[in-house]
Amino acid sequence: MWLAPLAIVGCLACNSGTAKEVIAAPTTPPPAALPSSGASEPPYEGQPGCRFQRPAIGTGGRAEWLGGCHKGFAEGIGVIVYALEGAEPQRFYGQLESGSPSIGVLHTSGGFMAGRWNHGSVIADLPDGIAQRNVVIDAFRKAADAATAASRSFAKKGDADASRFYATQARNLDNQMD
Repeated sequence: MWLAPLAIVGCLACNSGTAKEVIAAPTTPPPAALPSSGASEPPYEGQPGCRFQRPAIGTGGRAEWLGGCHKGFAEGIGVIVYALEGAEPQRFYGQLESGSPSIGVLHTSGGFMAGRWNHGSVIADLPDGIAQRNVVIDAFRKAADAATAASRSFAKKGDADASRFYATQARNLDNQMD
């Protein structure tokens, strides 16, 4: 896998009141340059009727998709939650297409990784800084929409605590672009 060095692209506030870094994830080259064999593709997880790929950086632990499914794969906006024993769960907020993350934000204990995704990794930065900034803004907007959808889903199920948690996450994600 082609890896780019981790880079700090900014410092953003999080719900704890402390600063979180937005970092670039290990990246893949643009889709046209990926091998067609799919050998580097992360495996699918989840229930047989709703399979998904977690971001490649999120290895280990149980994973769950909070969102819709179509033709056997996770589809649309939602949240992938995966928990490692003894650690805070990591979450991918965003859009999945045919079970694979396409745009969104991975929230880890180290900060946020935002952008377009392919085969479980953030796609390499665009050479144009303004265009790349727009991709990151779109990723945070999609992430906020996904957290809002999760909040509404939990509210309909009567789980007020989970609904409040995801409503707070939606506000935090939306505020990253202020």
